[in-house]
Amino acid sequence: MIRFAAIGLTVFTLFASFASADERPRMPARLTLAEALTIAFQHSPALRLADSSARRAAAVRDLANSERLPHFGITAHRAMLTSNLEAFGLSNSTLPEIGGPVPRRIGPYDRLDARAVVVQQLFNSPVHNHHRAEKLRGEAATSEASNVRELVAAQVAIAYVEGLRAQATAATLRKQLTLARQFHTITVDRFQQGVASGLDKRRAQQQSLNLEQTLFEAEAALRAAKLRIAAAASAQPTAEFELADIERFYDTSVPGESEVVTTALTNRTDYQAIATRIEAAGFDLKSASGLRTPRVSFYADFGQSGQRLAHNVSTYRIQGNLEMPIYFGGRAGAEERAARSQIAALNAQHETLRNEIETDALTAHGYVASALRQVEVAGAGIELAREEVDLAGARFVEGVADNSEVVAAQDRLTRAEGNRIRALYNLNVSRVQLHKALGQAEKVYRR
Repeated sequence: MIRFAAIGLTVFTLFASFASADERPRMPARLTLAEALTIAFQHSPALRLADSSARRAAAVRDLANSERLPHFGITAHRAMLTSNLEAFGLSNSTLPEIGGPVPRRIGPYDRLDARAVVVQQLFNSPVHNHHRAEKLRGEAATSEASNVRELVAAQVAIAYVEGLRAQATAATLRKQLTLARQFHTITVDRFQQGVASGLDKRRAQQQSLNLEQTLFEAEAALRAAKLRIAAAASAQPTAEFELADIERFYDTSVPGESEVVTTALTNRTDYQAIATRIEAAGFDLKSASGLRTPRVSFYADFGQSGQRLAHNVSTYRIQGNLEMPIYFGGRAGAEERAARSQIAALNAQHETLRNEIETDALTAHGYVASALRQVEVAGAGIELAREEVDLAGARFVEGVADNSEVVAAQDRLTRAEGNRIRALYNLNVSRVQLHKALGQAEKVYRR
């Protein structure tokens, strides 16, 4: 029996692990960047953690708010009592009109009591300010969750750009390999005609083999890049999909140059979150100071009281309370010092983050401008390299030169294509970093 139980537990554990793995989504056959972001936003553990923190902050806010709202309840009890009348000031001297001895003790007797109770804080500065502080902290937690979305969007976008780079590199190498094989075929034909040397033939063949080996490396890099995209999107690990947004890689448009720092400070939710937490800490300070202020509350109850159900009578109490704190062990001063310390720490974080945001925005903008110039120069280099390949090929076909010029020209064209892909990659990564610095990564790449 124990063996069957162990087998059942093992099967259940395996099933649970498979079920857990299947919760991760599969990549579509053609993946756009927007689709990758949608998958990431739905399944990212970092986002789930951030959302959990935001929900917890909302619960703490509601808990603080509950102290400001009316408290309503119902109480009921039945008791067997004895009472000392003298403890209530009832004796022969205070009740001479009874005309007989007043007993010191009465009972035991039954008492039934059931009533509704309402309590409402009318003026309580610590409770009020504590609620405002927790409300602001809830808003800060929401802003921090939005900032995590920005970080996830930037992470997925960079992984996608790396995949586009690998895909563009592999596509370029395929074209270069096709061109090299065409020249190899021409060289073999000319060798058979006796107008090309065996050295030409071997040189052309070696060029094709070199490009083929480089293509194998590029295809392995593309597979690894796709796996990183799947990991960034929190999807099942696979490379069996195509990157559909290849035109995005060759897009050379750049954001405008004006007011990048102002835009970043306005949009960055992590910067807003710290500002909100500073405001919340200010209300913590007010709450601590309010511990010394009077508090006013209201109490009311209404119910039935008596010895038996059939003989109960209605009773009620309406009461206003005024509390004046005088001394409570230095608590107010300690809480004030803690709040001031928290405000100072948050102000330091706020200033540090402002400096980082300004630096990140201006640095990323500079890199975008530099990468754009790199793309322009690389484009001109490709045009020259293509012309050189055409001229060298014509010279070889006409028998003016051997194919060493063709092979050298092909190498320079391959290098020029690689320079352009690297420049486009730098441009795309710089744009992602700039949009992240401006707090616009999700807005831009979710489209």
